[in-house]
Amino acid sequence: MTKRSKAPQKLKSKPKRRKAAKHRGRSKRGKAAKSFRRKRGISNERLETALRLIGEGQDLANAAKAIHASSDRFKRIALRKKLIRKSDGKWIVAGRLHRRMLLFSDGQALIVTTRSIKSASLIGRYMSAVRHFLKTGKASDLAEFAKSNIKDTEGKIHRFEINPNVLYRLASAGGEQFEDIYRIIV
Repeated sequence: MTKRSKAPQKLKSKPKRRKAAKHRGRSKRGKAAKSFRRKRGISNERLETALRLIGEGQDLANAAKAIHASSDRFKRIALRKKLIRKSDGKWIVAGRLHRRMLLFSDGQALIVTTRSIKSASLIGRYMSAVRHFLKTGKASDLAEFAKSNIKDTEGKIHRFEINPNVLYRLASAGGEQFEDIYRIIV
């Protein structure tokens, strides 16, 4: 018997799998894919909320958690804008934040931007006295503001309006409420 040599047969190869499918979401092996999502800052309303919580005595982590941001991100943004500082190992709100407030001065309703806490407090007390005057009609509450004035961030001096007729006219004209205007500008 003679040996016959067998002709080599072609083996059927398995279909090749694409390597790209194996590395979905990555650009190349070992390198993370670039994210197309833009990182957004924290809105001013959320910053105001967190700053209010820190001012009430909560720590930075709880304030950041309340606005749904990481504490590192909130701290980085707040420090960059100089809104917070560390004092005796605790984070506190920086005192010189700009505040935009409603004020009746020289027969007009003005929105004044002030930097000092003292001026903001004085405006708040004045507007509270005006509100009380409009409810009761007693002008005696306004007497303490007769010689008072405040300076805004531009250096302009504004006197408080204490004329009852002008206050009635300004109140009946409508416009913004005090709560809608009072804002910390970040």
